[in-house]
Amino acid sequence: MSEATFDLWAKVSSESLPTDLLEAISNSDWRAATAELRTIMDGSVTDGAYGRPLLQLVRALPVGEDPLIDRYKAVVSIDYGDWDALRACLAGNPIARTELIGMREIVLAPINRTRMPPVAQPHEAMLFGGKGDAPVSGDRSHTGAA
Repeated sequence: MSEATFDLWAKVSSESLPTDLLEAISNSDWRAATAELRTIMDGSVTDGAYGRPLLQLVRALPVGEDPLIDRYKAVVSIDYGDWDALRACLAGNPIARTELIGMREIVLAPINRTRMPPVAQPHEAMLFGGKGDAPVSGDRSHTGAA
């Protein structure tokens, strides 16, 4: 395949994914799907050993079936720059919602931003690259918003 014809975003086969995961999703068994996803994903590293097949599978999952699935889908949406899908995930109640909002703010921040996004939990300061001197939730002075 030449460089000119290689499509990084092309659909790939999901046959390499765990059979139990594929069966759970096929049967809309979101509890089982969540249990399977927990064994191969974490809340911020999205593709792991399964790469694009896993990312594409997660992108295709429905929103609102399980808060952990929504978390995974939101993180993958950030990876892909799919802001509409991220907005849909955030409209529900995904696990660690403020982390997702902070990650979005970092990716979409203007180049002259000098402060990290507001944090709701102490560990978010580390996640966002700060030293714990971040503004507390509700402080939007770093955005210029009133």
